[in-house]
Amino acid sequence: MLKPYQKEIIELMIRQESLLSKLYTLFAEQFLEHGDVWEELAKEETQHANWLKQLYDAGEKSIILFDEGKTKTQTMNIYIKYLMGIIAKAENQELTLPQAITYTMDLESSLIEKNAFTHFDSLSEQARSVLKRLAQETEGHFKRVQALKL
Repeated sequence: MLKPYQKEIIELMIRQESLLSKLYTLFAEQFLEHGDVWEELAKEETQHANWLKQLYDAGEKSIILFDEGKTKTQTMNIYIKYLMGIIAKAENQELTLPQAITYTMDLESSLIEKNAFTHFDSLSEQARSVLKRLAQETEGHFKRVQALKL
């Protein structure tokens, strides 16, 4: 069973993935020359949020363990506030494509550095597979957006 502060951290992780999806959807609408890349990223972020919801439910049933490590709600809230600021700029069409790419690389590399999805552990092969995919896709997002700079 998850502790209250662990629930809050996972809920913030779900929110961050949902906000990333929203941001990438805005980028898809604004930067049509790379719209397919942004749309795919947005879909994957929505999937990540759904997977995190499933992991949350599994944690509630003690099917998986969650060890937040050094992740703190305050840090997550700062990240989300930063992300919401970028979304506001995107909604106001204040970003150029190079800025969108830079912000995306920064956001995705932050998730990679925090090892956000390695805080879950499970005896279930299915859950381990989902966790591995979450980590791999986050790294893939960084690489795909980095390729747009070329």
